[in-house]
Amino acid sequence: MADVSQINLEGGYVPVKATQQRREIALGWYPCHIVDCNTRTTKIKGKYKGKIYNPVLEVSPEAKDFTFTVKDINGNEVQTTGESAVGKTFRSMGVFYFFNPQVGDDFEANPSGNVGYMRFCEALGVKQEKSTIQIDGKDTEVYKLTELSEDEMLGLPVMACLGKSKPWVGRDGNSRTSFEMKAYRNWEDGSKKDVVDDIPF
Repeated sequence: MADVSQINLEGGYVPVKATQQRREIALGWYPCHIVDCNTRTTKIKGKYKGKIYNPVLEVSPEAKDFTFTVKDINGNEVQTTGESAVGKTFRSMGVFYFFNPQVGDDFEANPSGNVGYMRFCEALGVKQEKSTIQIDGKDTEVYKLTELSEDEMLGLPVMACLGKSKPWVGRDGNSRTSFEMKAYRNWEDGSKKDVVDDIPF
């Protein structure tokens, strides 16, 4: 308990810090590191098959030097920094990697659906090589995609765009939205971070 014996508090008190207006977390681009990633392999839309990546990103200390515009409690636009988001973690909307069917598989190809995955890889600094293959008897230039593992992604730096999720219904029946990372681009000056799993004792 704090020592307040040196002052007269008969009328109660409130810390000055508690009266300062809290800034809501701004939407926009933040420097981040991937600190976790959940993946699952599943059928998609009933006719495709692939892996869905849901990375978890932690906002890096460098965000305190970024400036954002938010609305205050009165609806006025004010400038703020990304400091209030530093250290916070956010889930990402799914990144889809569609598999190419082999002989005997019961699903269809969806190569154009891999554009988002390719952009995600590029944002992480994982370059995809071009190659020429035969498709329906024609030479076709393609990007040969790398299937990332969860371990390969941990600690990688990336710029991520924080936005609002699609509305969802809570247990109380009310519609809500939450924060999620919605897009990625390369963080040119970012460096890899050591990510250590919590060790239970």
